[in-house]
Amino acid sequence: MKQEVGWFETQNQTEIAPQFIANTLLYHMAIGEKISNFIMNVFLFISGLVIALIRGWELSLVLLGFSPLLIYSWNLMYRVYA
Repeated sequence: MKQEVGWFETQNQTEIAPQFIANTLLYHMAIGEKISNFIMNVFLFISGLVIALIRGWELSLVLLGFSPLLIYSWNLMYRVYA
């Protein structure tokens, strides 16, 4: 709420709260689930890579070579489903 004090005096007081709630819901619908899914996928990739490096480093280095292809496919999938 970065409005000047005078702005609130010119607005109808009964419309400010519903407008604020509607804007908050729009922000949540726009970025809420997408950001959490992105963060989850990044941490799954990093943790899987760390486990692979610990368990079998040769195969994980081969997988690391294919990681740009995986990242590109995730980006493509994100754009299709977004």
